[in-house]
Amino acid sequence: MIKQLKNVIAIQIFDAAPDSPLYESLQAQLESAERAIHVIESN
Repeated sequence: MIKQLKNVIAIQIFDAAPDSPLYESLQAQLESAERAIHVIESN
């Protein structure tokens, strides 16, 4: 589920204007999803 979310966010980032608030928010969400995946896969 988190990997699917990560893929959706990555697509949305591609369409967002760089340096926009939306882009920054999506980037933060993507980083959080990647951290969650790392934690889950490490355990």
